[in-house]
Amino acid sequence: MKKIIALILCVSMFFCLSSVAFAEENTCEHEYTVTVVAPGCATRGYTLYTCGKCGDHKQDNYTAALGHTYGSWETVKEASCSEEGLLCRTCLRCKSNETKTVSVLPHTDKNSDGKCDVCGADVKVETVFSPYDWFKALIKAIKEWFAFIFR
Repeated sequence: MKKIIALILCVSMFFCLSSVAFAEENTCEHEYTVTVVAPGCATRGYTLYTCGKCGDHKQDNYTAALGHTYGSWETVKEASCSEEGLLCRTCLRCKSNETKTVSVLPHTDKNSDGKCDVCGADVKVETVFSPYDWFKALIKAIKEWFAFIFR
């Protein structure tokens, strides 16, 4: 029984002392130092208030992020007929980079030898017919068909 009473007294004293400590925490007469934090490219700005006595802090007066201001695109890697290229540009304020790829270029065969002039790959040669060429081929096919039928 004595142990239970002692335990109840200990718990009661703990709650009394913690409520006194809590009351002392709330009695700080804050002396705030004001710091204006400027917005960045991707972060908003704000005013920061920090109490020099207890360290309490709060923020308000938010301003929007500025957004990136990129320079011009620079070639990091040239595109070829076998590999993609790479372009990069840098933000003038925060030095953040943005990249984009350049599609693979088509093969070139200026000498019409069936090989790419750049990488040597086989190039499929496609003959382009005009509508007149198709009409001539149709007439020729009809003539050959009649010649075959009436032999």
